[in-house]
Amino acid sequence: MAVKKKKIKHWLPVILVFLLLFSGCGAGGTGEAQERFSELEKTGELPLQWAREFSVDRYAGGYDVIRVSDGRTYFVVPEKGTVPDSVPEDWTVLQKPLKNIDVVSSAAMDVFLKLDAMDCVDFTGLPENQWYLPEVREAMEKGTILYGGMYSAPDYEQLRSHQCGVAVENTMIYHTPEVMEQLESLGIPVFVDCSSGEETPLARLEWLRLYGILLDREELADRLLSEQTDYFQKLGEIPSTGKTVAIFSINTSGEAVVRTNTDYLASMLETAGGIYAFSDLKPAGKHVSSTATIAMEQFYKTAKNTDILIVNSSLTNHCETLEELKEKSPMFQNMKAVQSGSVYITEDSLYQSSMELGDITDEMHRLIQGQDEGLVHFRKLQ
Repeated sequence: MAVKKKKIKHWLPVILVFLLLFSGCGAGGTGEAQERFSELEKTGELPLQWAREFSVDRYAGGYDVIRVSDGRTYFVVPEKGTVPDSVPEDWTVLQKPLKNIDVVSSAAMDVFLKLDAMDCVDFTGLPENQWYLPEVREAMEKGTILYGGMYSAPDYEQLRSHQCGVAVENTMIYHTPEVMEQLESLGIPVFVDCSSGEETPLARLEWLRLYGILLDREELADRLLSEQTDYFQKLGEIPSTGKTVAIFSINTSGEAVVRTNTDYLASMLETAGGIYAFSDLKPAGKHVSSTATIAMEQFYKTAKNTDILIVNSSLTNHCETLEELKEKSPMFQNMKAVQSGSVYITEDSLYQSSMELGDITDEMHRLIQGQDEGLVHFRKLQ
């Protein structure tokens, strides 16, 4: 035993050295190392009221560090500012002013519209005939905005020749990680918008403030958010109708894709006076997800007596009538909402109007009450 103790004593200094060397390799140690910008002074954080999918640390001189829930970090550099040597290599550097932007995320385009920043946009990820925002269609007709290719197949040569300042993507880009790698290898930084993961409409709308920082329009972003907050406070006075509603789609495998209880659309539905039929459905896994895929049998068990069905058109191919919906599964024949004709489908404009969530919630309320006239973002299936 004495020999063993002597050996341990002999190796103790070596062990201590290794502990000191690697003590900063954990999550906390790495974070502290990343925060030590010798050239910059941290002045505070952007106060957020609803959003949980991003945070912003603010530094003297107009520098910002944006962290998003997908694990990516962005170092925002002011115009004519320099990048400190201490910035970690795995952070994405965004140098202001951001221009020649490729807005691949169709939902993000409405943010640029509302922030009067369309002059910063050169490309989009949808062709002209797939846009429902008139300002975007008009810009593409004039040629001031060009089609830069869809998220999975961008026109690399065109983006590079126009010196694209940043590609604004949604989370679909993670299905094609090689595209992100290729863009970054060409010197085109990628910003992934994760706002769809927010649990409430106001949380998603608070992403206005993030874009306000990126586009130097913070005052306008705060004003727009304040207007939407007032709007939702009024909508919050809507009493519950007691009617149950399910929002879903049918995938190519014949399974139902439904909104989980952490989804902002489900939250909007509750605000509109409805009761979400799948309010007990939690996202599976570690990451918060707005949707869950379930078997039709499970969907039928929960939704068979639901008062109203809303079909998500963006994920359901070819469903223009009630008959076409019934053809997707014989189970629809026996559902209460189908038998009563209380089935609606989302218009494609709904997901492009990401900053009109107050108006969409108001439409949901009218829909729940059976007021079908004048709906813009929903259509009753006949």
